[in-house]
Parts: sequence; structure tokens; C-alpha cells
Amino acid sequence: MYRTEDHYSIEFSGDINNFDELYRNSSESNDFDYEFPLDKVKELLDGDAIFHSTYNVYKKFLFVLYKIIGAYKIGITFGP
Repeated sequence: MYRTEDHYSIEFSGDINNFDELYRNSSESNDFDYEFPLDKVKELLDGDAIFHSTYNVYKKFLFVLYKIIGAYKIGITFGP
């Protein structure tokens, strides 16, 4: 399977309570925990991160992230 490197950067404000638990439950039930593992998502919350082969599930991820942290501004560059 071909693997891409996708660069994500984020800006948001506010405090996040119980992020690990909320994210873990949502990512597993929405079946994107492989593409967006918790440790990499926490790295993203610090500013930016590289994920692999996310094109098929990124919309679900963005929606769940919004439900957990609220409004944010994100930049995504999908790798070739």
C-alpha cells in the first residue's frame, strides 16, 4: 500500500478537559485511531504534526476534533 505524509497545522484557543479520554473513545468508535493516533494528535495540538495516509478519514477526524476542542483553524497539505 502506498503511504503519504500529510502535514497538519492547527491554531485554537481554550482549555481542553479530559482530552485523552474523549479523543480515545471517539477515534476508536469512528475508526480513525490508526491514521490519527493519540500521541500524534497531542503533538498536533502543540502546533503541527505529520500523519500518514489520512485522505480517506480526515473529514471524520476534523469533525470529532471540533466536537472536543471547539473552533479551530487548520492547515492541511496532503503528500503526493
